[in-house]
Amino acid sequence: MSISKSQLDNFAKIGKSDYTIDDAYVPDLDNTTLAFFEQYAKTFFEEIQKELKDKKVKRASGDLADNTKVVANEDGSGIKISMINYYDFVNKGVKGVKSSTNAPSSPYKYKTYGMPLSARIGIKKYIESGKASIREETSKKTIIAAQKKTVSIDSQVQTMVYLIKKWGIKTTNFFDNATERVTKDLGEDLMYLIGKTITVQIGKPKKKNK
Repeated sequence: MSISKSQLDNFAKIGKSDYTIDDAYVPDLDNTTLAFFEQYAKTFFEEIQKELKDKKVKRASGDLADNTKVVANEDGSGIKISMINYYDFVNKGVKGVKSSTNAPSSPYKYKTYGMPLSARIGIKKYIESGKASIREETSKKTIIAAQKKTVSIDSQVQTMVYLIKKWGIKTTNFFDNATERVTKDLGEDLMYLIGKTITVQIGKPKKKNK
Protein backbone atom coordinates (compact mmCIF):
# COMPACT_ATOMS: atom_id res chain seq x y z
CA MET A 1 0.00 0.00 0.00
CA SER A 2 1.20 3.53 -0.80
CA ILE A 3 -0.53 4.72 2.37
CA SER A 4 0.02 2.81 5.59
CA LYS A 5 -2.78 0.60 6.90
CA SER A 6 -2.92 2.62 10.13
CA GLN A 7 -3.46 5.82 8.13
CA LEU A 8 -6.27 4.19 6.14
CA ASP A 9 -7.89 2.98 9.35
CA ASN A 10 -7.79 6.52 10.73
CA PHE A 11 -9.33 7.89 7.52
CA ALA A 12 -12.15 5.31 7.86
CA LYS A 13 -13.00 6.67 11.31
CA ILE A 14 -13.52 10.13 9.82
CA GLY A 15 -16.50 8.75 7.88
CA LYS A 16 -18.19 7.35 10.99
CA SER A 17 -21.44 9.19 11.72
CA ASP A 18 -23.96 8.95 14.55
CA TYR A 19 -26.96 6.79 13.69
CA THR A 20 -29.12 4.06 15.18
CA ILE A 21 -29.67 0.44 14.14
CA ASP A 22 -33.08 1.40 12.73
CA ASP A 23 -31.74 4.34 10.70
CA ALA A 24 -31.26 3.95 6.97
CA TYR A 25 -27.62 3.19 6.43
CA VAL A 26 -25.95 5.97 4.45
CA PRO A 27 -22.16 5.83 4.74
CA ASP A 28 -20.51 9.24 5.05
CA LEU A 29 -17.74 8.56 2.54
CA ASP A 30 -17.14 12.11 1.28
CA ASN A 31 -14.99 13.14 4.24
CA THR A 32 -13.33 9.74 4.30
CA THR A 33 -12.26 9.85 0.65
CA LEU A 34 -11.32 13.52 0.95
CA ALA A 35 -8.77 12.67 3.65
CA PHE A 36 -7.61 9.73 1.54
CA PHE A 37 -7.05 11.77 -1.62
CA GLU A 38 -5.45 14.62 0.33
CA GLN A 39 -2.79 12.16 1.45
CA TYR A 40 -2.41 10.80 -2.07
CA ALA A 41 -2.12 14.35 -3.44
CA LYS A 42 0.67 15.07 -0.96
CA THR A 43 2.46 11.86 -1.93
CA PHE A 44 2.01 12.60 -5.65
CA PHE A 45 3.45 16.10 -5.24
CA GLU A 46 6.46 14.77 -3.36
CA GLU A 47 7.11 12.12 -6.02
CA ILE A 48 6.98 14.70 -8.83
CA GLN A 49 9.41 16.95 -6.96
CA LYS A 50 11.73 13.99 -6.34
CA GLU A 51 11.70 13.06 -10.03
CA LEU A 52 12.45 16.63 -11.11
CA LYS A 53 15.35 16.79 -8.69
CA ASP A 54 16.73 13.36 -9.58
CA LYS A 55 16.52 14.08 -13.33
CA LYS A 56 18.06 17.55 -12.81
CA VAL A 57 15.28 19.07 -14.87
CA LYS A 58 15.93 22.68 -15.88
CA ARG A 59 13.83 24.84 -18.15
CA ALA A 60 14.59 28.24 -19.62
CA SER A 61 10.92 29.23 -19.91
CA GLY A 62 9.88 28.57 -16.33
CA ASP A 63 10.25 26.38 -13.30
CA LEU A 64 8.26 23.16 -13.19
CA ALA A 65 9.00 22.50 -9.54
CA ASP A 66 7.67 25.88 -8.38
CA ASN A 67 4.62 25.75 -10.61
CA THR A 68 3.27 22.32 -9.78
CA LYS A 69 0.23 21.88 -7.55
CA VAL A 70 -1.50 18.64 -6.57
CA VAL A 71 -4.69 18.92 -4.50
CA ALA A 72 -7.66 16.74 -3.65
CA ASN A 73 -11.07 17.65 -5.06
CA GLU A 74 -13.23 19.20 -2.33
CA ASP A 75 -15.93 16.55 -2.81
CA GLY A 76 -13.44 13.75 -2.23
CA SER A 77 -13.82 12.47 -5.79
CA GLY A 78 -10.13 12.45 -6.75
CA ILE A 79 -7.03 14.54 -7.34
CA LYS A 80 -6.41 17.64 -9.43
CA ILE A 81 -2.94 18.33 -10.85
CA SER A 82 -1.91 21.75 -12.16
CA MET A 83 1.35 22.12 -14.08
CA ILE A 84 2.92 24.45 -16.64
CA ASN A 85 1.54 23.58 -20.07
CA TYR A 86 4.90 22.46 -21.48
CA TYR A 87 5.37 19.79 -18.79
CA ASP A 88 4.79 16.91 -21.19
CA PHE A 89 7.51 18.16 -23.55
CA VAL A 90 9.92 17.68 -20.64
CA ASN A 91 8.26 14.42 -19.68
CA LYS A 92 8.11 12.77 -23.13
CA GLY A 93 10.90 14.84 -24.68
CA VAL A 94 10.84 16.43 -28.14
CA LYS A 95 12.54 15.15 -31.27
CA GLY A 96 14.91 17.68 -32.81
CA VAL A 97 14.89 19.00 -36.36
CA LYS A 98 18.10 17.11 -37.12
CA SER A 99 18.09 14.25 -34.62
CA SER A 100 15.64 12.13 -32.60
CA THR A 101 18.35 10.68 -30.36
CA ASN A 102 17.29 12.60 -27.24
CA ALA A 103 13.64 11.53 -27.51
CA PRO A 104 13.30 8.57 -29.90
CA SER A 105 9.80 7.58 -28.72
CA SER A 106 8.36 11.07 -28.23
CA PRO A 107 5.12 12.03 -30.00
CA TYR A 108 6.49 15.60 -30.28
CA LYS A 109 8.94 16.93 -32.87
CA TYR A 110 10.42 20.30 -33.81
CA LYS A 111 9.97 20.98 -37.52
CA THR A 112 11.69 24.37 -37.84
CA TYR A 113 14.38 26.40 -36.08
CA GLY A 114 11.99 29.20 -35.20
CA MET A 115 10.86 29.92 -31.63
CA PRO A 116 8.15 32.30 -30.31
CA LEU A 117 9.27 35.58 -28.76
CA SER A 118 7.77 34.59 -25.39
CA ALA A 119 9.99 31.49 -25.29
CA ARG A 120 13.06 33.50 -26.33
CA ILE A 121 12.39 35.95 -23.48
CA GLY A 122 12.23 33.03 -21.07
CA ILE A 123 15.54 31.67 -22.36
CA LYS A 124 17.12 35.12 -22.02
CA LYS A 125 16.04 35.34 -18.38
CA TYR A 126 17.35 31.83 -17.80
CA ILE A 127 20.77 32.75 -19.21
CA GLU A 128 20.88 36.00 -17.24
CA SER A 129 20.17 34.03 -14.05
CA GLY A 130 23.58 32.40 -14.44
CA LYS A 131 22.12 28.88 -14.37
CA ALA A 132 22.38 28.22 -18.09
CA SER A 133 25.04 26.62 -20.20
CA ILE A 134 24.86 25.72 -23.86
CA ARG A 135 24.62 21.96 -24.06
CA GLU A 136 24.75 20.02 -27.29
CA GLU A 137 24.10 16.29 -27.09
CA THR A 138 24.47 13.54 -29.65
CA SER A 139 24.65 9.78 -29.23
CA LYS A 140 28.47 9.95 -29.35
CA LYS A 141 29.48 13.08 -27.46
CA THR A 142 28.44 15.90 -25.14
CA ILE A 143 29.77 19.40 -25.57
CA ILE A 144 29.34 21.98 -22.82
CA ALA A 145 30.30 25.48 -23.83
CA ALA A 146 30.45 27.94 -20.94
CA GLN A 147 28.92 31.30 -21.67
CA LYS A 148 31.47 34.11 -22.00
CA LYS A 149 30.73 37.64 -20.87
CA THR A 150 32.16 38.94 -24.17
CA VAL A 151 29.38 37.19 -26.11
CA SER A 152 26.23 39.30 -26.36
CA ILE A 153 23.14 38.04 -24.60
CA ASP A 154 21.23 38.00 -27.91
CA SER A 155 23.90 35.77 -29.44
CA GLN A 156 23.70 33.42 -26.46
CA VAL A 157 19.91 33.22 -26.80
CA GLN A 158 20.17 32.50 -30.51
CA THR A 159 22.74 29.77 -29.93
CA MET A 160 20.65 28.10 -27.26
CA VAL A 161 17.50 28.28 -29.38
CA TYR A 162 19.36 26.72 -32.30
CA LEU A 163 20.73 23.85 -30.22
CA ILE A 164 17.39 23.15 -28.55
CA LYS A 165 15.61 22.98 -31.89
CA LYS A 166 18.42 21.03 -33.56
CA TRP A 167 18.77 18.24 -31.01
CA GLY A 168 15.40 18.45 -29.27
CA ILE A 169 14.58 17.94 -25.60
CA LYS A 170 15.69 14.78 -23.82
CA THR A 171 13.01 12.43 -22.49
CA THR A 172 12.86 12.36 -18.67
CA ASN A 173 9.59 10.48 -17.94
CA PHE A 174 9.52 12.42 -14.66
CA PHE A 175 5.72 12.61 -14.65
CA ASP A 176 5.11 9.09 -15.95
CA ASN A 177 7.44 7.59 -13.33
CA ALA A 178 5.83 9.54 -10.48
CA THR A 179 2.33 8.60 -11.68
CA GLU A 180 3.19 4.91 -11.94
CA ARG A 181 4.58 4.76 -8.41
CA VAL A 182 1.72 6.68 -6.81
CA THR A 183 -1.19 4.98 -8.59
CA LYS A 184 0.20 1.47 -8.31
CA ASP A 185 -1.75 0.73 -5.12
CA LEU A 186 -4.42 3.45 -5.29
CA GLY A 187 -7.30 1.16 -6.27
CA GLU A 188 -6.44 -1.41 -3.61
CA ASP A 189 -6.06 1.28 -0.94
CA LEU A 190 -9.38 2.90 -1.86
CA MET A 191 -11.31 -0.39 -1.76
CA TYR A 192 -9.76 -1.23 1.61
CA LEU A 193 -10.73 2.21 2.93
CA ILE A 194 -14.34 1.97 1.77
CA GLY A 195 -14.69 -1.50 3.24
CA LYS A 196 -13.17 -0.37 6.51
CA THR A 197 -15.45 2.68 6.70
CA ILE A 198 -18.54 0.52 6.31
CA THR A 199 -17.24 -1.89 8.96
CA VAL A 200 -16.60 0.97 11.38
CA GLN A 201 -20.12 2.35 10.95
CA ILE A 202 -21.93 -0.97 11.17
CA GLY A 203 -19.84 -2.19 14.04
CA LYS A 204 -20.39 0.79 16.32
CA PRO A 205 -24.03 1.90 16.16
CA LYS A 206 -25.40 4.50 18.53
CA LYS A 207 -28.06 3.19 20.95
CA LYS A 208 -31.46 4.82 20.91
CA ASN A 209 -32.59 6.71 23.98
CA LYS A 210 -35.61 5.14 25.67
